Amino acid sequence: SAYIFTRDAVGSLTAGWTRRAKLLASDGSEQNYLGYSVAISDDTVVVGTKQTGSGSSYIFTRDVPGSLTASWTQRDKLIASDGADGFGAPVSISGDTLVVGTAQFSNRNGSVHVFTRDVPGLLTAGWTERATLRTSDSSVEFGDVAISGDTVVVGARDDYKEDSFFVSVGSAIIFTRDIPGNLTASWTEHQMLLASDGAANDNFGQSVVVSGDTVAVGVYNLHTAGHSGSVYVFAPLWLGHPCEAMGRMGFAV
Repeated sequence: SAYIFTRDAVGSLTAGWTRRAKLLASDGSEQNYLGYSVAISDDTVVVGTKQTGSGSSYIFTRDVPGSLTASWTQRDKLIASDGADGFGAPVSISGDTLVVGTAQFSNRNGSVHVFTRDVPGLLTAGWTERATLRTSDSSVEFGDVAISGDTVVVGARDDYKEDSFFVSVGSAIIFTRDIPGNLTASWTEHQMLLASDGAANDNFGQSVVVSGDTVAVGVYNLHTAGHSGSVYVFAPLWLGHPCEAMGRMGFAV
């Protein structure tokens, strides 16, 4: 399940928070792990699952747009068109576009599926799969996903050699929409981000987040004494700058 909380006083940073709703799938069953991943954008929440087999993700929207006390309703259930294993393990949403990743149970490289709302801005509208994102580099394994506007970032904390030996230096891959703002447009792999000081077993790409022109990539097992972890911040020139701390920082960002 997933829970919705809202602030008791709108805009007040000192206000408390109240639980408003518990989200459950209309066809929920044991061991589908609904709530393994969750993301929100305004009045829309996407809740992912993690399970062997095809998996699914669920769309919920607020019954009264903008009302913090309103109830929520399931609007759609998303399934990958190719039946990808572990579909729903990572999810992210930005406006009328959402992305759903896969867990690598049988497909080592993984994939990311892009869905857009059939009627922009209409909370009761359905969603349609528009693209499946895969990398041209067969040595990496997709993981976490994030979206902001027309940019998708995919973490790939594991990579391997031809003999299937994992080295886990890691990377993050940028995809962009071919026509900005066009919900039906295709997507293109733009660039692979790497740590300037990357080393084996770092797991760069364990977690990713993007906001506008800035990307942050988590590295929870940085090759330093104590495995302190780190977060790398990338600007439009895509040059990474690490910020380090103790305690395996970077597992999630």
